[in-house]
Amino acid sequence: MVATNAATGNAKLRYSAVALGRLEGGHDPTLRIWQDAIAFFLRYAHLDKARQSPMPSKEEFLAKLGDVETILAARLGQFFDTAEELIDLTTLANRRRPKPLSGAHRD
Repeated sequence: MVATNAATGNAKLRYSAVALGRLEGGHDPTLRIWQDAIAFFLRYAHLDKARQSPMPSKEEFLAKLGDVETILAARLGQFFDTAEELIDLTTLANRRRPKPLSGAHRD
C-alpha cells in the first residue's frame, strides 16, 4: 500500500512538472485537466483494455487532444517564441557583411 501511494504521488509530480513546470502535488485546475486527458488516452493504450469499453467518438477524442495541445502550448509556447526570435536574430546577423578595414592589404 505504501508503494502504491508513493507511485501515485510520483505520477502526480511528473504530471505537474509537465503541465505546470513545477512540482506540485496540490489541486490545480490545469493539472486536473492534464491528468484527465492522460487517463483518457491510457484507457486506449492497451488493446485488451480498449475492448472493454467502446472507442471514443471523434469529437471526444479531438476534445481531449485539444486539452493536451492547449496545456503544452501554454507551457512550451514561450520557449518556441524565443527560439523563433533567436532564429530571426541569427539570420539577420549572418546577412551582415563586415566592412573592410581601411588600409587593409588587398590582392
